[in-house]
Amino acid sequence: SEANEIVEKCNYEILITDFMSRNLPYKERVNLYMTFLTAVTKVTQPNAIYSFHGEKIVDPAQLIENWEGGQKPILDVLCNVRLYNISDSENNELIMDSVGLHSFGLPDFQIQFSEFEANDIANLLWNYVYYVFEYGDIIENGNTLEGIESGSKWKCEREISTLSPERVVINVLPS
Repeated sequence: SEANEIVEKCNYEILITDFMSRNLPYKERVNLYMTFLTAVTKVTQPNAIYSFHGEKIVDPAQLIENWEGGQKPILDVLCNVRLYNISDSENNELIMDSVGLHSFGLPDFQIQFSEFEANDIANLLWNYVYYVFEYGDIIENGNTLEGIESGSKWKCEREISTLSPERVVINVLPS
């Protein structure tokens, strides 16, 4: 909640990006990036970190504490889950997606729904994000993932994202 206040007080920015690392395996690439980001954060002591691909503000002190404490919050920094209302929907439909996995060559996820709690869908999306990060891009068209209820099977389809940024997502169809 205080992120906007902190960012308004910032006068400078430093861009931290990985250069010429696309050929590395994504886990190695991300680990190198996060190690460097943490080191730069310790030295420069910024007021805030903006995760471009995760589209969120990160607390620098929390990043350092978690990284050095062994928690290594890679996905908490580089990814995010977003919620949108579909304004012309008859059933008060919502769409929720993940954003950030695409930055290291993995698909993000999206789910359009009206009959579930947003927090339940958010938790489910985070589980999917961690699963794909751990095992790689292994979900194919027609595969299923477990839904909200134990034993439920939700079908997956690869497509171009409904929401920006344009990227490949796994569209999860609740049943």
